[in-house]
Amino acid sequence: MMTIIILSVIGIAVAFMAYNKVIPIGFGIHKPVYQVSNVALNGYDVTSYFKENLKKGSTEFSMNHLGVDWHFSSKENLNLFKEEPERYIPQFGGYCSKAVSTGFAAPADPSIYTVYKGNLYIFSSEDVKENFNKNPSNIISACEKKWK
Repeated sequence: MMTIIILSVIGIAVAFMAYNKVIPIGFGIHKPVYQVSNVALNGYDVTSYFKENLKKGSTEFSMNHLGVDWHFSSKENLNLFKEEPERYIPQFGGYCSKAVSTGFAAPADPSIYTVYKGNLYIFSSEDVKENFNKNPSNIISACEKKWK
């Protein structure tokens, strides 16, 4: 009887995580970059995060990198990314940085972000971003231990 209860609880937990697209990093089944419909950052131009003027990109200026499509708002921004993609790609694949720090790859809202020490971090909510900004070094350290 206890085995059935334990398996049921595990099944419910797994179903809940799958429904909410929360994946334990240790499973190794998350994609390298968080995406919706094969588009990184919901179509935001990743270079614009570093210009303090967040913009949506366009399919007119796009490329595939790491198995996902990246959209840009101009040919200039596309070229910037082509020259140095690792400079622009969000840390921890654009998954919620707080979730990564706890060992999970969870969806994030690409309009909620911060650039800290030249790196882009994406979050699931303003509260999570605020928590990160209180002590970014500790959260980044925890993320680095979990992220593979």
